[in-house]
Amino acid sequence: MRIGTVGWLLLLLCISAGPITAAELPRSLDDIPVFPGAVRNLEREEGYSTFEYVNDDDVVYREIRAYMVNTFIDDVVQFYIDHTQATKGWPGVDMYELDPGESVGPWYSISFYSDDIFKHIIDYGVLLQDGNWTRQAFSQRPQWEPGKWLQSALFTWDMAEEDGKLVRVTIDVGDGGYDWRERIDYRTTYFEFEITVRDPYYWAHDWDDDWDDDWDDWDEVEPGSLMEMWELFKNWAIESDE
Repeated sequence: MRIGTVGWLLLLLCISAGPITAAELPRSLDDIPVFPGAVRNLEREEGYSTFEYVNDDDVVYREIRAYMVNTFIDDVVQFYIDHTQATKGWPGVDMYELDPGESVGPWYSISFYSDDIFKHIIDYGVLLQDGNWTRQAFSQRPQWEPGKWLQSALFTWDMAEEDGKLVRVTIDVGDGGYDWRERIDYRTTYFEFEITVRDPYYWAHDWDDDWDDDWDDWDEVEPGSLMEMWELFKNWAIESDE
């Protein structure tokens, strides 16, 4: 299901006019400040826009903006913690549990690099991972916690509109990584803003009453006849391919 340009503009106007209590929830991606010095990453944006999720038929609107900046991820994450005043950890409320007009967030989660990256691995005389170089490179990075280096962070707001549609806004921050083979620590951070609106009733709108009869038929199936049904299905599949 998709809506036109006029439709989603009206949708965003409804979001801004809604009686939400979390004033921090961005009304559009324009309301999220861009980390100083970051530039738009159009190639990364295009990759997101052309990628289709299998189970995203219920999405009625999505917008993504991608950026990159030459600095440590710690600086970017701290910037958005300060801006959003987000609490750490999932608040324990799923967006599908929200009543119309309710919102939750912002909250954030972070992940660290595994200690496995510091393992120095040689197999049959072949260097498979230069953990010694990686440890030396990371010693020049700031530590978020003692002995812990940030790899990614995610900031999230959720809201249920009065008509039941679900709005999620995220700031996704990721470290640009390193290349031990080339001896390069990129010291680059990528981050994306995303707003997604879902219709949780999408599948209910498209449900075919005949499917109810199909499910009823399954309830009447005897356990011993499942093998026969499997054989019938295989024969049907073979005939369909011919």
